Amino acid sequence: HPLVKEEQTFLHLFERKKGKFYIIATEKGDTSALKHELAHALFYTNKKYKKDIQNILQKLGEKKKTKIGKIILSWGGYDPKNIDDELQANILISEDIMKSGIQHKDIAQEQKELNKVFQKYNPLRKAKVKSTA
Repeated sequence: HPLVKEEQTFLHLFERKKGKFYIIATEKGDTSALKHELAHALFYTNKKYKKDIQNILQKLGEKKKTKIGKIILSWGGYDPKNIDDELQANILISEDIMKSGIQHKDIAQEQKELNKVFQKYNPLRKAKVKSTA
C-alpha cells in the first residue's frame, strides 16, 4: 500500500543510511510483536542468524513446513519467496499459528530451537523479550 505522509516523513530520516537496516515499530508494551519483528529484522540483516534459522526449519520436514506455510500465506499479504522468514517469526510467536489449527506439540521442539537461536542474536536480550507461548 502507498505510504501515508507520516510514514514518508519518518522514512526521510533514514535516506542517508548505508547498508541493510530494518525499522521496527510496535505498540508500547507489545513484547510479542516486538519479538516477531526483531526475528524478521535479524533474518534480513544477519546472515549467520538466517543460516541457523534455515537449518532449524529444515527439521520441520516438507509436509509440516508446507502446511504451516499455506496457513501463513492464507492470511494474505505475504510473498511465497519469503516464507522461511514468515515461518520463523510466526513459530517463535505461535499464537496465530495455533489459532489456525496447528497444535503446539507439533512445533514445540522447533520453537525451542528457534528461541535459542533468537536469544543468541537478540540485540535486546538483556531486556528479556519473551514469547507468550
